Amino acid sequence: MTVRHDHIAFFDLDGTLLKVNSGKVLIRRAYQDRLISTLDMVHAIYLSLLYKYHLKETTRIVSQMPKWMAGMTEQKISDFGKKIFKDELVHLIRPEMVEEINKQKENNARLVILSAAIPYICEPLARHLKFDDIICTELEVADGILTGNTIGPICLKDEKPIQLKNYCMLHNCSLKKAYYFGDSIEDLPALNIVGYPVCINPDKKLAKAAIRKGWTIHHWE
Repeated sequence: MTVRHDHIAFFDLDGTLLKVNSGKVLIRRAYQDRLISTLDMVHAIYLSLLYKYHLKETTRIVSQMPKWMAGMTEQKISDFGKKIFKDELVHLIRPEMVEEINKQKENNARLVILSAAIPYICEPLARHLKFDDIICTELEVADGILTGNTIGPICLKDEKPIQLKNYCMLHNCSLKKAYYFGDSIEDLPALNIVGYPVCINPDKKLAKAAIRKGWTIHHWE
């Protein structure tokens, strides 16, 4: 039986549901577990700095981040993601977001992660928090082996509102009733199109925009 929801609540992952950037945790653990070389680690740090200071187009940066996985089996990375979630990320979920998620469930919301993160991080988190769906950056797999390439558009910035709109249309839910929770200026395009934009520990650029627009802002630990 199909469940009818009153509205959809979309949640960014890094810096919103989680207190940290999951990609940084993933690459650090990969280095500690000797899944990647020192050169790969240095390259990952370089990409992270480019992303943090907006020194290069963000979708191009994100598309380069999974390159270190090339040649690994999907099962290995999937298991690795589950291990990282169990060891570290589960303890870095914002408790205030858990309260918000429970509130949304009580109000009959459909819960969706909308993130640039990879599925092997999003899926364990979604199962743990009992989300209904995930929209994220997909990775190319050939015969069970990761190629290091992404598939389709990177789920970031201007792509997020496209995915959000399409998802609302698919589930016959109004954008005016939709929520989006985000923390970065990269989330601005998605926040702009929902009826209930919510900013969690926003960066300076997003905070400035949120104050100007009168959006809800939460400053949590």
